[in-house]
Amino acid sequence: MNVICVDDSRLVLLSLRRKTGLIVPEARVFTCRSAKQAAETARKNGCDVLLTDIDIGGSETGGLDLARQIREINPNVNIIFVTVSPEWEYARDVRIRARTEASVSPASRTSLYWGSMRSRAAPAA
Repeated sequence: MNVICVDDSRLVLLSLRRKTGLIVPEARVFTCRSAKQAAETARKNGCDVLLTDIDIGGSETGGLDLARQIREINPNVNIIFVTVSPEWEYARDVRIRARTEASVSPASRTSLYWGSMRSRAAPAA
């Protein structure tokens, strides 16, 4: 399983990598500090689970647009928004339409666990 974590904060990325490794030890976890880097990583390696901030500082593309790009690469990707963004209500509405998970930062092990379990149960792309 390939997991891509995206946030402009190095500390958040370290936390997401550690928590993901505890929950899904066999996962290949990629950390990216921009949406562009995350999209390139997904095209090169595939993406089963995307953990992304909504407001990725310094990126021209935000987390919501990134989620759409990744869904084009893998329609069965599980997306978990990890955010403290004021756009939380917007993310909640998108989550309902796009079959995604959402977690207010910092991500809990529970939200990461359920996102990874959904990915394991999803049919292969």
